[in-house]
Amino acid sequence: MPTVGADVAFGLVAENLSTAEVRSRVREALTAVNLLEMERRPIYALSGGQKQRIAIAGALARHCDVLLLDEPTALLDPDSQIELVTQVQRLVKRRNLTALWVTHRLDELDYCDGAFLLRAGQVAAQGDPNRLREELLQTEASNL
Repeated sequence: MPTVGADVAFGLVAENLSTAEVRSRVREALTAVNLLEMERRPIYALSGGQKQRIAIAGALARHCDVLLLDEPTALLDPDSQIELVTQVQRLVKRRNLTALWVTHRLDELDYCDGAFLLRAGQVAAQGDPNRLREELLQTEASNL
């Protein structure tokens, strides 16, 4: 889409909403991810972290209950990674959302309530993120 606002509004097209309702939802969603001032900015002018937050705003505009995030911090610099993770945490708490987060970065386990460890496409373990991190690190160490 050509602009941030149009990108966030894209998922609302099928919902048969009035123009005023679409504008309201777009502004609300952009406010939630702290990017309202970028509503008219071209998509190509955004950083990677801003693009990730715009994608989240699109889901929020549709009043989703679950965010499915597949490697959302990939290709982001360390500061943008932390900003995105903490932004999602705030949204989860404020809006009573569930965020399912796919990642290979063990440090992101510090921000979750629970975790699943997958091996060969199957759930190998689930539960406390710190316990799973230790299990994974022990497995990796024994394979060296």
